[in-house]
Amino acid sequence: MESGNMSYNDSKLGSNGTQPGHQEALSPRIHLLLLFIDLVICVFGLVGNGVVIWFLTFKMKRNSCRVYILNLAVADFTFVVGSLVNLIHFICTAYDVTMSDTDSDNLLRVTRLMYNFGFNTSCFILAAISVERCLAVLFTVEYQNNRPKHLSGIISVLLWILSCLVTGLEYFFCRKVMQVQAPGNERCTPARLFTSALYLLLTLLFITSSLVLLVEIRKTSKQCHPLRLYVVILSTVLIFFLSVVPARLLHHLVYFGVLQSHSFSVYRFYVEVTCNSIHCSSNPYIYFLVGTWRKRGLRGSIKQALERVFKADRETSGSKEEMRGSDTAGTQG
Repeated sequence: MESGNMSYNDSKLGSNGTQPGHQEALSPRIHLLLLFIDLVICVFGLVGNGVVIWFLTFKMKRNSCRVYILNLAVADFTFVVGSLVNLIHFICTAYDVTMSDTDSDNLLRVTRLMYNFGFNTSCFILAAISVERCLAVLFTVEYQNNRPKHLSGIISVLLWILSCLVTGLEYFFCRKVMQVQAPGNERCTPARLFTSALYLLLTLLFITSSLVLLVEIRKTSKQCHPLRLYVVILSTVLIFFLSVVPARLLHHLVYFGVLQSHSFSVYRFYVEVTCNSIHCSSNPYIYFLVGTWRKRGLRGSIKQALERVFKADRETSGSKEEMRGSDTAGTQG
């Protein structure tokens, strides 16, 4: 979902369901149905991330992990707001509730920046959480003794700055690209290649950290339930692979002209909107499900669920050390 103006031009509905010079790949009813589905996903994401932000800001004491999660929720919330406004604008356009071209262009420009900025930040912070948890597993003692107290906040600020730079780069080079039907724009291509390399690096980091956490869960699950935080991280990374990776792959296939049919441009719009909205809307519900899960079903409040999942680092590492100590004592006995 890197280019809202392009997506808008491709998905815009006319009075007869066609665009000038193109036959619509989908009927107006299908368009509205898909837009409504995406709208519902964004509403759930808005509510879920809003609740997480509220509890982590006003109801719970912060630790290193909760600082990351708070920033992740703010990034997802930013993306969802931009997507929600964009979708409402599309639906209003379909029902001929329009505004001036200048206001429409300004609105699309702002929402595009919002969801690109929020989406990039969300992926960067998720990568930071995964890598730090991986380091905590591989170097437990060194991690606990040498980790700076405010490292989470510092890294989060740096990632927001990085996202701002990446989003600005995309906007500066690609702001004049208004038609997907003209792929491979020379000015925009370097920005696309840079962001593609960046997200390829993120994907490799996700794969490596996920393998480490899977091994850790396999080891701890022999004595006790897997650590909830690791289950949450693996779940969010899985959502990333199932949603973001296919959407970005389709985006580049259309952009570089591998898929040239106009129908793919329309499908690309809905694939990107749906997949990216799922990615940024699902995290709060993963926290709740993992935090409230019991053998006898789901139990506990939202606050209790968040507290169980995002325990303090010392508490989490302490439980692991106790488990390993008891295992060693049993072996010696």
